[in-house]
Amino acid sequence: MSWKWILMLVTCLLLSASVAAQEDENELEEPSKEDGKFFPKLLSHIFDILSFRKVVAELKVGKTSPTMCFVCKFGIALLQHFVETDKPQEEIAHIAYTICSTLKLDSDRVCAGIINLFQDEMMYIFKRTTLGPQEVCGVLMGNECSRISSPLHNWTVPLTPFPKPPVQRVLEPLKEAPVIRVLHLSDTHLDPYYMEGANADCKELMCCRIADGPAPTPAQAAGRWGDYRNCDTPLRTLEHMLRHITSKHKVRKES
Repeated sequence: MSWKWILMLVTCLLLSASVAAQEDENELEEPSKEDGKFFPKLLSHIFDILSFRKVVAELKVGKTSPTMCFVCKFGIALLQHFVETDKPQEEIAHIAYTICSTLKLDSDRVCAGIINLFQDEMMYIFKRTTLGPQEVCGVLMGNECSRISSPLHNWTVPLTPFPKPPVQRVLEPLKEAPVIRVLHLSDTHLDPYYMEGANADCKELMCCRIADGPAPTPAQAAGRWGDYRNCDTPLRTLEHMLRHITSKHKVRKES
């Protein structure tokens, strides 16, 4: 499905959702652009039509489905339309925040933070990319969503003109050969804002932080040395690990 067909379908959905939103007199009596509740209400009807809440659940577990692919293409087509029509970046960011907040992709605080962090990079990419919604979603979600037809996606790195040297058998070192000890630290995921006792079940991308506040129950409290839920590593755990390495794995000089 091309982006033009997607936009046409979205237009129909917008019209039907707009009618449904205006007919809902209990929650929205006089919808207007000045009414701050109208756009979220309109989005809510659109999301119901497109089963967006099902999509959110699939997104969080990394599942790819036809609905998820359609939503991806719809979102990319809409974003590219905004960019092509020179809609101000502030307006695009506000729409993205409204969608994130209304869909409950995360808390309002996280939605605002992520959009503020990455809006410049996203605008830079979409102002320069030659890929359409189908290709973009194929790159993001794999061939299950859309096969990439753009020649720009398949590229090779030119290698040196010199031929590959012959493979030589590697001999095992002698028993008396010197030994090198290597300490490899990777992906420590240090969180300087980790707080013992903070809410580890905060329903956000990252928990166990000072901003999450005290846990409502002991079972939801972040542990002293870390937590297996959506939390990174406290500083004390990293420091204790380094002290343990220093004291228990010293390099002894040969006499």
